[in-house]
Amino acid sequence: MNDMKNKNLIQSSVCALRGMMHCIKTENNYRDFTIIGGICLILNILLKSSRMEFIVWIICATGTFSAEYMNTVIEMIIDNYHNEITPVNKMIKDIGSSSVFVFGVAFLLTQGIILIPKIIEVFR
Repeated sequence: MNDMKNKNLIQSSVCALRGMMHCIKTENNYRDFTIIGGICLILNILLKSSRMEFIVWIICATGTFSAEYMNTVIEMIIDNYHNEITPVNKMIKDIGSSSVFVFGVAFLLTQGIILIPKIIEVFR
C-alpha cells in the first residue's frame, strides 16, 4: 500500500488544511482573495442578500480559491522539476494563472452585480 495515501477522512482533511495554510502563508494572491472574499461576505450579510445570492458567493469564492490552489500546484511542479525558465514553462504558468484570473473576474462581476445596487439603495 502507498504510504502517501491517506487512510481516512480525518487524515485527508488534515492534509487539505495543511495545504490551505501553506497557501495562506506563501501566496500573496491567495491572501488578497481571502480579504476580498471576506469583505464581500460581510457586505452580503449586512445588506441581507438572498439565499441565492449567498449561493453565488459560495460558488464564485470557492471556485476562485480552487483555481488558485491548482495554479499554485502547477507553479510548484514547474519550479521543482524544471529549474530553468523556458518559453514553454512560462506559458504553462501563464495559462495556470489565467484560470485564477477568469474565476476572479467572475467573482468580482457577480458580487458587483449583487452588491452595488444594494449599496446604492442604502445611501438613497
